[in-house]
Amino acid sequence: MEEADLLLADGAGSAGNPEALEDDSAIFICFDSAGICTMFEGPGVAYTPFGPGGAIGLHYEQIYATQPNTLRHVRRAVETGEGFAAQEVYDEYVVRARFQPVHDASGAVVGTLVAAHDVSGWLRAERRRRWAERRAVALADLSTALDEAALDVPTVLDVAVHAARELVGDHAVIRLGGPGEEPRVAAVRPPVDGSLGFLQGELGVLPPQPAIRRLIDDAAAAGGPVTRVVASADALPGTSPNSDLGDFQLLCVPLRARTHLLGTLLLGRSVTRKAYTAEEETLAAEIAHRAALALDNARLLQEVRDRQRALASSREELLRFKALTDGSAEAILLVGPRPEYRVEYLNPAGRRLLGIRPDAEITQVSAYDLMSAASAGVFAEQRDALAENGTWTGELQLRRVDEPDVDIPLAGSAFLVSHPETQAPLGVGAVLQDISARREAELRLRQLDRQRAALLARLVTAQEEERRSIAAGVHDDTIQVLAAVDLRLGLLARRLAGDGQAHLELLGRLQANVSEATSRLRQLLFDLETPALNTGLVQALRNAAAHVLEDTGIGWAIEGELEEEPETPTRVVAYRVAREALVNVRAHSGAAHATVRVGQENGGVLVQVIDDGVGIDPGLETSPAGHLGLATMRERAEIAGGWWQVGPAEGRGTEVRFWLPGRAVPGVSGT
Repeated sequence: MEEADLLLADGAGSAGNPEALEDDSAIFICFDSAGICTMFEGPGVAYTPFGPGGAIGLHYEQIYATQPNTLRHVRRAVETGEGFAAQEVYDEYVVRARFQPVHDASGAVVGTLVAAHDVSGWLRAERRRRWAERRAVALADLSTALDEAALDVPTVLDVAVHAARELVGDHAVIRLGGPGEEPRVAAVRPPVDGSLGFLQGELGVLPPQPAIRRLIDDAAAAGGPVTRVVASADALPGTSPNSDLGDFQLLCVPLRARTHLLGTLLLGRSVTRKAYTAEEETLAAEIAHRAALALDNARLLQEVRDRQRALASSREELLRFKALTDGSAEAILLVGPRPEYRVEYLNPAGRRLLGIRPDAEITQVSAYDLMSAASAGVFAEQRDALAENGTWTGELQLRRVDEPDVDIPLAGSAFLVSHPETQAPLGVGAVLQDISARREAELRLRQLDRQRAALLARLVTAQEEERRSIAAGVHDDTIQVLAAVDLRLGLLARRLAGDGQAHLELLGRLQANVSEATSRLRQLLFDLETPALNTGLVQALRNAAAHVLEDTGIGWAIEGELEEEPETPTRVVAYRVAREALVNVRAHSGAAHATVRVGQENGGVLVQVIDDGVGIDPGLETSPAGHLGLATMRERAEIAGGWWQVGPAEGRGTEVRFWLPGRAVPGVSGT
């Protein structure tokens, strides 16, 4: 029997209760004071080389010649007469011995009694008990630490590698990564003695080496612990300066929860230590399992909290949206997809607008219930626009639910609505505004415009009639009288011929004055006439330019044509304003050329009178004192509902621009 270890203690020994010893292995030996064996009995003697009674008469030096430690204890007991206990640990078993002195009647020590027992089985059971107790405490502490870590994943990982290192390996590494993912180092715990401190830096940068990857894959495939001896050169990156540390015993356990592989727990220790036991593999698997559950729970809890936050955010967003839509004065609605086209949402303003009670179930209302017969074509146009562009903007009419005969004019936009995540179509959204007040205002404006147009027509007609009346009076009366006077003056001149030269000179001057007055009256007749009453605006302006600029040396041109002539009042006002501008060109511009441009713009007539003369002060938009031309032009244009401007022309000269609203008059030529 080869001795492995010897433990000494007082009393019953350090290993436990003497009553727990195995009696079927007991040996009782007695030595006299000379060291001669006088008794060799007990069930265990059958397992000795001597057999029952075979050692009696032999000296203890002979009996324990091959067991020096035991010999030393027996010698001590025989020579000193002391009582003590000793324990020897062998490869396959452990023996515990008690040495007691033997006394005669007088109390003198006359020998030594040795009681030896094989306690191997009890020690194994004790070790298992202590291991189980340590394992239970460690796992309980681990569970507590993992529970406290809760959502803190880095802490969960650190707790797991710490427990694994303390209970199983010298160092521990957790890599995270499921099937098809590159394993990444998430936590490292080097040995307590501070060695291998480089692991975090070297393992955390690069993917695992091929030998480690094979170990990880094998553990994942096995679904449980896998052990392997790996050289440091194969475990560390090729560039590592620490690749000559020798071999390591590695234990790899998959981290698995709910059948999902989350990663691996890798434990390592030197090959100089004993191999991993089944109990250690089981404990490592238990640590890995609890760590995986904690990681999975942390992720699930994080997902739950994220969802709770998302729900809270969505609720807050929904409340804000509700506050926005409830406070909106415009109707906001969502119509579901075909074929029912059910109204799925309608804000309070929309309910009031469409005559739907606040407590009415809105989904019972269909878009068909709101469709006005007058807007059937608009709905078809809307469907086409939504199908092509996804949006529509325009005007339509809807009818009230509580008053089907009442149509409400609306303006707004519609757009396709889809699910923000799945993109599934949800229907059509719309934002609509009641334009009844606008329609009424537009009607009133049209009425006012008609009234203005009628007033302008009456005003122009009255002016033109007055002009014709004045022209007729001048032509039929004043000019005729002046013509008669001129005739009589001519007759008088012939009678005085040769008799009164002085009287003839005076008479000539008088006749010249009468002729000039007649010429001016004829000019007044032209000014009073309005060619635009009987011809198109462009032709009337040609006539005006020819007459106004006649004998002035100023060249002129009329540019542009009108596809449709404006109404008579507008033509007359345009003619009068443009003619006044031409008069100003003749009187003040010093121009060599004048151009009149006529065109249609924004539903009306735009006229420009441009000259290349001396120009005008940019700030002068009213007539100087004593001159009414500019003010008259502005007033005429504004009374007709238009606008008038004057300013420098491009390059040099002056430009008069004015615009008048006008409706087309069929059958009137523009030339």
